[in-house]
Amino acid sequence: MQLQLNGQRLTVTDKDLLGEGGEARVFGWKDLALKVFHAPPSGLKLEKLTAFPRALPAAVISPQGELRDEKGRP
Repeated sequence: MQLQLNGQRLTVTDKDLLGEGGEARVFGWKDLALKVFHAPPSGLKLEKLTAFPRALPAAVISPQGELRDEKGRP
C-alpha cells in the first residue's frame, strides 16, 4: 500500500500489519505505528483527528503527523 506521511512517500505491506479493528488497520513503519482507516475519515472524526492535543505526557500515544492514502485522502 502506498501512503504519504507529512508529504513523504512510503510503502507498507501485510507483513508490516500490527493489528486490525473495526475502524482501521495499524501498520509498523520504522519506529511509528500508522493507523489506516478502512474508510477515509470525514466530518466529526476528521475534526477530532486534526484537533488532537499535542502537548501530552510522553506515555500517551498521539498523532505525529498526517497520513494520506495514494489518492491524497486523509
